[in-house]
Formats: sequence, C-alpha cells, structure tokens
Amino acid sequence: MLAAISNFKERVIPVYAALDDRQRQINKLRTQQTILEHENKRQLLSQLSKIEALEECQRDWQAEKMNARRLADEAILSAEKAMNETLALRQENEKLLDERAKVLKSIAREKEKDEELKKYKYFCDDYKKKVNLRFIQPLYKTCLT
Repeated sequence: MLAAISNFKERVIPVYAALDDRQRQINKLRTQQTILEHENKRQLLSQLSKIEALEECQRDWQAEKMNARRLADEAILSAEKAMNETLALRQENEKLLDERAKVLKSIAREKEKDEELKKYKYFCDDYKKKVNLRFIQPLYKTCLT
C-alpha cells in the first residue's frame, strides 16, 4: 500500500498539478482570446465605420463628378452658342461695314456733286450779274434819255 501511495504521489499528483497548470494556461489563453476577439471586433467596427464614411465620400464624389460633367456640358453648349452668336455678329458687322463703305462713297460722290453745283451756281450767278448789267445798263440809259 505504501508503494501504491508512493506510486500515487509520484504519478497522479504531478498529473493533477500538470492538469491544473494546463487549466490555468487554458483560462489565460481564453481570456487572451476574448480580449483579442473584442479588440478585433472593435477594429472591425472602426474599419467598417471608416469604410462607410469612405463609401459616403465616394457617393458624394460621384455626385460631384456627375454635376461637374453636367456643368461642363452646359459650358460647352454655352460656348458653342456664344461662338455662333459671335460669328453671326461678325457677319452682320461685315455687312454693316460694307454698307458703311457704300454710304461713305455715296457721301463722297454727293460732296463732289455739291462742289460742282457750287461751282456751276457761282458761274451762273456771275453770268446773271454780267447779263443783267448788259441788259439793265442799256435800258437804264434809254430811260434816262
């Protein structure tokens, strides 16, 4: 029996001690695992929150991008319209310039005609004076005599 007790002490007690040590290690590892799981869950929630924020930013960016494209298209249409209006105004301006040149030529011709008429009128007035004096002097002389 002493041998059995001694054998029990040598074999079973170290097994229980090892078992108790293993149980403490298991509990310690479970605690560490729980802490790691909580930390991982916290990190995942944080990353999920960041992902959601990034997705929201991406949606906002996409909306801004579409708005920018719409504005760019509107700007292009406005530029084309302005270009067409500018072209029409240039054509109208060219027509007006041509018409102005014609009017200026006409005015110049009219001035030339006015100058010629003035010369002719001066000539006519001078002629009238001379003619009147020729006819009036003899008449005046006949009236006096």
